[in-house]
Amino acid sequence: MLETKWHEMPDNLDHYKRFLFDQSTTINPQAIKLLPGVDFILHDYDIAHYRANINFPNKILRLDFAYAGNVHAVNNHREAVFLEPGFLKISQEADEQRNYNIIDGHYRGVTFLVNPEKVDEELFRLVGNPDVCQQIFQNQLTNQNFRLLKTEFIDRLFKDIAEVETHNQRQFLRLKVAELLLYLTTYQSTLAQQYFATKDIKKINAIHDFLLQNLDKRIAIVQLSNQFHISQTRLQKLFKSTYQQTIHQFVSEKRFDKACDQLKNSDAKILSIATGIGYGNVSKFSANFKKKTQMTPKQYRQLYNIN
Repeated sequence: MLETKWHEMPDNLDHYKRFLFDQSTTINPQAIKLLPGVDFILHDYDIAHYRANINFPNKILRLDFAYAGNVHAVNNHREAVFLEPGFLKISQEADEQRNYNIIDGHYRGVTFLVNPEKVDEELFRLVGNPDVCQQIFQNQLTNQNFRLLKTEFIDRLFKDIAEVETHNQRQFLRLKVAELLLYLTTYQSTLAQQYFATKDIKKINAIHDFLLQNLDKRIAIVQLSNQFHISQTRLQKLFKSTYQQTIHQFVSEKRFDKACDQLKNSDAKILSIATGIGYGNVSKFSANFKKKTQMTPKQYRQLYNIN
């Protein structure tokens, strides 16, 4: 069992951030009090299994973000995905008494805990809204124990938390939690609480990796269904729920990203780049690329001074 250690720390939290983001070690959670009613917890575990036994007041708002490691919860002998890298988990569970499996044995992440009964004017001044927690409960958690979000805003915010160094790290984190709370009051989540069998999620993760490795090929849903032994309907539903995109959207985005990267950072011929992401001819690739960027591939490359 892991016990959270609560600390009153100086404003310079560089040591603790380096401990989390630059090292791999087994530690107990490190908790930092940011504001009245607002706490920040750093997690870094090299363990395969653990049991959480944490009691919270009712209606506490818990925001978990995973940097590395897949956490699966085991509840009533049923295993399901709990949290994956890049996802923010929003929950209001009053207590947490479950067994967890950490796939590959290593987890890194952070947690914000916000207690609506204890927050005061310090938080209200930052967010300009005394009802911020209740709005998040209403927007995100109506009739749900938790929701999972994955957006560009959330990616950027938690990347900043991991990477940005300031002279007053505590104040920086206060501003970040205020920014996140304001975002959650308005963002309308479409991904509700869902439990999927771990074996199916592993298949979806394998399909994800397979698609990344074969961006030059045209792969039909039926082929994926047959190859990974999962129905087409379930495949599409699970992929969309896990990655917030259809398979077509995901592949199109990754192909475009790969083309941009090669145009910026290599001298590969445009024909070779087009072929490498599944286009049969340069003309179609150039037309679609210009539709997205308002530039031809050649103009895009010249923008980055690659000859």
